[in-house]
Amino acid sequence: MLLGIVSGFYHEDSNLKLTVAATLTGTLEQNSGIAMVVPADELKALLDTPALQAARDAQFDVKKPGKP
Repeated sequence: MLLGIVSGFYHEDSNLKLTVAATLTGTLEQNSGIAMVVPADELKALLDTPALQAARDAQFDVKKPGKP
């Protein structure tokens, strides 16, 4: 298994026509991410930054039992 970090993206779109009981037309959009495989120690350093640690702490605080 490899881990990567999204380092950029670009949007792709395509027109579509779907006929079932009715005909639906529209545009389908998706994000095509560009990821790079990084060494595990660099990934850990990123996850341990103060900003990401604060975000994790905030989520755990919200989900503590007894909190509304």
